[in-house]
Amino acid sequence: MSEHTPRTAPILSSEPRRRRRHGQRAQSMVEFALVGPLLLFVAFGAADFGRAYFHQNELTNAAREGARLAILRDHMCNTVNGSSSDCKSSSVQNETSVCQAILNEGDLISSNNWHCSEGGTLPAASAASAGNAYVEVDLYNASSSSTTACDSNVGFSASTPRGGGYRSVKVQIDYYYRPMTPLFSGLFPSTFHISSTACARAEY
Repeated sequence: MSEHTPRTAPILSSEPRRRRRHGQRAQSMVEFALVGPLLLFVAFGAADFGRAYFHQNELTNAAREGARLAILRDHMCNTVNGSSSDCKSSSVQNETSVCQAILNEGDLISSNNWHCSEGGTLPAASAASAGNAYVEVDLYNASSSSTTACDSNVGFSASTPRGGGYRSVKVQIDYYYRPMTPLFSGLFPSTFHISSTACARAEY
């Protein structure tokens, strides 16, 4: 009987496997480099959009709260029985001014960035500062026969008291919103702002 020499399996080099794994890692890195910035752009964009939406809701509530307080029959801002009004402050004990009530509702904005005025006009966008909220409280001019809608400044003045309870009070807020993401902050113009207006008829 002849002896047979056992066959040995060929030795496969692991070099191709290492090259293949290295190629897959390199491909993954390239794909992430292409897709990653887009994903971050979408994520930060969604976050900034959410912040803007929350601010819009807060400004709406703040304007409504200010108008609700200003129309109360016994509030200092309601001038139905007097020749002057005081919406910015209150001399009555435990009475909240209209401006303070608006500020209390707008807690997403720093109290130092709120600017509340009675009458006049809101500042132009070129004169406003980013991150600041500007409030104007206007009382309907009793001597005017205008029936212009609330969203117009015609017929509204804080210098002339309302002559009857059916007259209106209007609260306007402009907030110059700035995104927190530097990229989006650069894309938004400095004049971009969120606005809210509330109008109500005074009690009498």
